[in-house]
Amino acid sequence: MITAADVVAASEALALIVPPTPLIAMPELAREVGAKEVLLKLENMQRAGSFKFRGAYNRVRIALEAQLPDGVVTHSSG
Repeated sequence: MITAADVVAASEALALIVPPTPLIAMPELAREVGAKEVLLKLENMQRAGSFKFRGAYNRVRIALEAQLPDGVVTHSSG
């Protein structure tokens, strides 16, 4: 089970290596969907072009901290 402390630890570790992702307001979309505000988080501005880096980095960081004897193997299909 992921705890609040896990989220804080991941956020702190990622803040050291991942640049902030900008948010842009979309007032037209907000009006269309009847929302007070709609913000888009531009993850495509990250060097990898997606949000996947955060989760992958955090999981590898945890594995390395645990000093797993078999190391880490990863794969991505996209």
